Amino acid sequence: MTLFLLSLLFQFQLIEKDFISINSFKAEFEQIYSYTGGKEQIKERGLIYFKKPSLFRWEYKEPEKKIFILKGDEILTFFPEEGLIQRERVTDDMIEIFSILTGGKISDYFDLKEKDCSPMQCTILYPKQRRDFNSIEIKYFKGEIKEIIVKFDYSENRIILKKFLKNIKIPPQIFNLEDI
Repeated sequence: MTLFLLSLLFQFQLIEKDFISINSFKAEFEQIYSYTGGKEQIKERGLIYFKKPSLFRWEYKEPEKKIFILKGDEILTFFPEEGLIQRERVTDDMIEIFSILTGGKISDYFDLKEKDCSPMQCTILYPKQRRDFNSIEIKYFKGEIKEIIVKFDYSENRIILKKFLKNIKIPPQIFNLEDI
């Protein structure tokens, strides 16, 4: 095995170790959607919660209130102003993206490339199979995720995390729409 391949394997193991050690987290987020060639951006803000094995909650506060809850193989979307709940199945693309945090083996789904962005660590993940997204860039510092950028052919979805609290107690009802 070449030195380059050993180095790559070591990087995968470090990243997986960092993410596997996260059992839960809560963070404030800013999500920015931008389109290639356009100056228009859509910005949203809110809170995100995560608890292993595969529970996520995105609670958007602005500009429009909405809640996304991922439980197992289903995503629930709640629009409080309309009183509307939508249900959809998790796609293979979503499974691969979420595998980064849920303890999936990253190297099963992605090829990895390191990028210099001192003082943070930056890793770019490229899906091994053709997906709707082209890459995921993860910026982290001392085991704390700071930013996730999902790139598509003609757009980019940037999630900036602040006040990242990991391995905290999150009440199970936070992942239930019935408790809203």
